[in-house]
Amino acid sequence: MSDDIDIKNIAKLARVDLGDADVEEIKANMNEVLSYVSSVKKVAGEAGEPEAGSVRNVLREDKDPHEPDAYREALLREAPSVDGDGYIVVPPIL
Repeated sequence: MSDDIDIKNIAKLARVDLGDADVEEIKANMNEVLSYVSSVKKVAGEAGEPEAGSVRNVLREDKDPHEPDAYREALLREAPSVDGDGYIVVPPIL
């Protein structure tokens, strides 16, 4: 019964109206998905690959950065509209 309540609460947060038949279908699909994910994790663990979410450094050293404003003029030339201070003019959205 708690699975039904969890699914209905998630649907409510997503502003989706679910009937009882929809809840049962989602519950059946969810068990299949979780079973599949479990089998994939098991195979990945046997292969010795790092698990998803493992922490590793993906950053590189900052070597030879380009000069400040090196590309500014070229970028501003491509903009549809630029004001006198060198800013790109965009239409208001509100």
